[in-house]
Amino acid sequence: DDHLSLMIRGEDLLPGRAVTLGTCCSPVPGDRIIGVSEPGKGLVVHVIDCTKLADWDHVPDRWVDLKWTQLATSDAIATGRINVTAANKQGVLATLCQAVANANGNITSLRSGERRHDFIDLVFEIEVEDLKRLTEILTALRSMSVVDSADRSRESDI
Repeated sequence: DDHLSLMIRGEDLLPGRAVTLGTCCSPVPGDRIIGVSEPGKGLVVHVIDCTKLADWDHVPDRWVDLKWTQLATSDAIATGRINVTAANKQGVLATLCQAVANANGNITSLRSGERRHDFIDLVFEIEVEDLKRLTEILTALRSMSVVDSADRSRESDI
């Protein structure tokens, strides 16, 4: 967050303005992004298809068109969030973590959600350099026989 203003550019982006990434959609370099000027938060950066943007439809003057800078696409680390529904069996968590590591992702947080007899819901927060890497990790997870689904999370909680 300290260097976020160097990673994002926009016509209405003023020096010294507070800029944060939306926790609802976890934008990563490569995503199409937009900013919303939120009271008490400054400019909050969202992925263009974030569901929270609907909350600001009635105030279009708060919207700021944004793009990632070259620095963001070449020298940044961001956190992407992935929801996984996997088989609830011994060793599955180790298998999933190994798949993320093999795809050059760094897991920074893991939360478990609903657990059923045969499936478990998990949320991984993974450090990646860009959208391409996050997509590669999603593809690796989806290809596993123990994974029922793996999708990019658009919400901060399970």
